Amino acid sequence: MKLSKISTRGDDKYAGIEPVWKEQQGTKSELMSAFNWYNYFCGKKEAKQFVVEYLQLLTKSKEEISTISSLPDSQFNLQFGFLARMMSLGYKPDEETQKFFDDEYEETLVKAKFARANKVVEKVESATVVNIQDRINSKADEEIGEIEGLVDDLILSQMKNSTDIAKYLKSRNLSSVVAKRMSDYFVGRSKEIEEVMNTTDEQLKEAYSNFTKVQLRKLKEFLDGVVSESFRLASEKPTRKKRKVKEKPATVVVAKLNYMPEFPELNLKSVQPEKIVGAMQVWTYNTKTKLLGVYNADNAKGLTVKGSTLQNFNAETSIGKRLRKPEIVLKDLIEAGKIKLKKLLPELTTKESVLTGRINSDTIIVRIL
Repeated sequence: MKLSKISTRGDDKYAGIEPVWKEQQGTKSELMSAFNWYNYFCGKKEAKQFVVEYLQLLTKSKEEISTISSLPDSQFNLQFGFLARMMSLGYKPDEETQKFFDDEYEETLVKAKFARANKVVEKVESATVVNIQDRINSKADEEIGEIEGLVDDLILSQMKNSTDIAKYLKSRNLSSVVAKRMSDYFVGRSKEIEEVMNTTDEQLKEAYSNFTKVQLRKLKEFLDGVVSESFRLASEKPTRKKRKVKEKPATVVVAKLNYMPEFPELNLKSVQPEKIVGAMQVWTYNTKTKLLGVYNADNAKGLTVKGSTLQNFNAETSIGKRLRKPEIVLKDLIEAGKIKLKKLLPELTTKESVLTGRINSDTIIVRIL
């Protein structure tokens, strides 16, 4: 059987040719590089086609192939489709990868049978019974697929032609629940790129080696824009009474925050706490325990406050260390640029401490970014 050709639009001179497998399993790095290649040139339409072609190679029954083929493109998992293509070309998956493929296949078949059964019912019944939850999921998947298309366009333009995402999303007239699901999905995509930017894993670096640091940063900025704009739409959509959901002012959010306004002994004054809301990074210093802490936002929504506790911070990258010479380190902290800030805590030799987010009357808010 002859497999379909993939149109590279002449960009294969930059991204390389389609991965070739000679009855081999391949390394984790090679697998991720292959996924990146297909993600660059292919979408959900191609993913569906790859699955159907692979099933034909396996000589599955015509009924089963027909059922899978009837499912809309938007319902196909991209990695599922890309893996089908690779296996059609001779890739031999390991046990874990094979299980992922088998599970995804069973799930897709169930969805296809369900969709086909519903169509039969629609023909028999005079009125169509609509599952609201399925309609929301379908619409969210469709909109996510459209945004992924914009991501592909951005990559093809070498990160030069970025879509005005706020204007684009406004034109889509999205419901609040669909916008919320889109925001949640792209939080994960943004964290994925952030992991690539900060990883020390050589295999992971190699998998994304076709991107420069600047390109990765621009890609993450675009994804963060999708997160913040879709989340804003989800929050601002009117209720059934046509009343807009109003966000609490920052001054109200931090009204119950218990902190130390100033510490004359070290000539320290706290930054205004309302600036914490939406910030990406906050530095605190406990004058009693001498613990210096840095809180990094978990996603593009930024940090916030509940009562007297910081919320939405990344528990892994938010750490604290005790200071032996606080007067020197805190002066450096206040004056440091972004590059020096990244090195400030790692250069301290004291033991790392886990941060809880709790702010009390002994805590100075030293700096906010």
